[in-house]
Amino acid sequence: MQNVTLIGIDLGKHSFHVHCQDEKGHALLRKKFSRSKKSQRKTRQLS
Repeated sequence: MQNVTLIGIDLGKHSFHVHCQDEKGHALLRKKFSRSKKSQRKTRQLS
């Protein structure tokens, strides 16, 4: 099993990226997520 020691999140206007590294600096995960209009509408309704 790989241990994650660093998690980075890059927040953008239309998407966000998640990056995880181990203690030696090797990338364990790089993932891009898009923001959907549905989630933005729900967030606005909660405000």
